[in-house]
Amino acid sequence: MSNHPLYHLHRQNRLLKLRKPFFQSKWVKILDRIAMMVAVLGPAFTLPQIYKIYSLQNAEGLSLISWGSYLAFNFPMLLYGIAHREKVMIRMYILWILVNASVVLGIVLFG
Repeated sequence: MSNHPLYHLHRQNRLLKLRKPFFQSKWVKILDRIAMMVAVLGPAFTLPQIYKIYSLQNAEGLSLISWGSYLAFNFPMLLYGIAHREKVMIRMYILWILVNASVVLGIVLFG
């Protein structure tokens, strides 16, 4: 065993080269695809609510406090995704902001 200060780093780098990187795993790629689908489908499930509000021009029974809270909580999560450069989170929370803002606007206009 060497007492050289960089020995540990050199040894760690050698071990890392022997292992297959986790991000290249087949299962992680599948999980990435599932996460992207969920990021799009989740907000898409709110579209019928938006359609109902604007087509009937009626937001009765919808809570401005609840939907406003959903909208407000999307912003810190979007910033978190941006700070950590998580593309799935960024896309998902941009979509959530759009759909939740649409519902909030509908409640304000027709509620």
